Amino acid sequence: MDIHLPEEIVMDTLSRLPVQSLLRFKCVSKSWKKLIVEPYFTRKHLKNNQNSQKFLSCRRFLDPEDGVVSYYCSSLSSIQLIDDPEDGVVSNYCSSLSSIQLIDDPEDGVVSYCCSSLSSIQLIESVQKLDYPSDFKPWHVKIYYCFDGLSIMGVSNYNERDIIFFLWNPFTRESVLLPNPKSPPKRNFVCGMGYDSTTNDYKVLKIGLDGNYDCNVSIELLSLKKGSWSKIDEYSSGIFYLFNGRSCLAFVHGAFHWLGFSKKNFMISFNISNEVYGEIPLSEQMDLRASNLMFDVSVLEGMLCVFSNDIYRWGHFILWQMKDYGVEASWINLITVQCSGYISTISKKGEVLLCCIDGESWIVFMTSNGQVGLWPQRCMTMGGFISTENLISPKLLV
Repeated sequence: MDIHLPEEIVMDTLSRLPVQSLLRFKCVSKSWKKLIVEPYFTRKHLKNNQNSQKFLSCRRFLDPEDGVVSYYCSSLSSIQLIDDPEDGVVSNYCSSLSSIQLIDDPEDGVVSYCCSSLSSIQLIESVQKLDYPSDFKPWHVKIYYCFDGLSIMGVSNYNERDIIFFLWNPFTRESVLLPNPKSPPKRNFVCGMGYDSTTNDYKVLKIGLDGNYDCNVSIELLSLKKGSWSKIDEYSSGIFYLFNGRSCLAFVHGAFHWLGFSKKNFMISFNISNEVYGEIPLSEQMDLRASNLMFDVSVLEGMLCVFSNDIYRWGHFILWQMKDYGVEASWINLITVQCSGYISTISKKGEVLLCCIDGESWIVFMTSNGQVGLWPQRCMTMGGFISTENLISPKLLV
């Protein structure tokens, strides 16, 4: 006898499953395939999987002959590289790691995106190519932002200043080309992505500047639904925008946030629904003009955070959190760390991931729950984002 479950029960059950299982289940029936790609279902799946977070990281080796840029996706406490004492080869090992790599193919010279799923404690072996344009051979690749499990990825050639942007879902291996910004490219830029619930639209904010401290900036907003960029007026003249090489915009309460200062220190907010600026007061302990401190913003458990690293007193790191949005008195000193490192990313579970340098060769990932992972290889750059498993198709957003 056939058993027919109510559609609500089927939807609720499926919405709690991993992405890879749901991609396979699209072949079960036409009704399941239709359900799994429905926007309502993908939003429900995203909501039910907020705790299914992965750390998406990038590392670039210093050896110019290596030519490999690797992307990894893992739980925060499981990323590590172990030096095999028997053969002297440094191999990639991990626990429950999904590895996303860029591999330079010596046969055709094409840099390919590859992904492998690993079981507990084993060497990376099984590799599958990701959905990436085969007619483009990038010299530089970087992930600039992650939101709702979607990544903004930029690629460029060696002799070209322009960067081509893609929206990439590393879990479904789908990507789509984003429209080119209208403003001429500046030397540096930061960007962020957020969801506008009033228009059911994802939006990207890009701020271009010529230096880490700059009051001459270009600001553009991309609506994925409209498929076009619009120029946004600056917040106010005479305001210095503060960014560093690892900066990105913090998105919370429907607005992007970044640091700025003039005669006072504050955080600038930009609401993506009504496109209105605002100011968030900072604690008196945060002196953005201090030459020895490097500041940046992030989000922890839905609350704004500011962190600083003393570039002269190696080992002094402070993280503040704003408990009540917009209230200056609600800033608290959440973490003080004595180590030579900087914050890499923060998860919604409250785990804080730090990247520390010991001498010249060792990079250590430390989380607030006491877990430690080692990377015993020198890297040119390393950065990371928290990414949530999701079914959202970039091709359906643009």
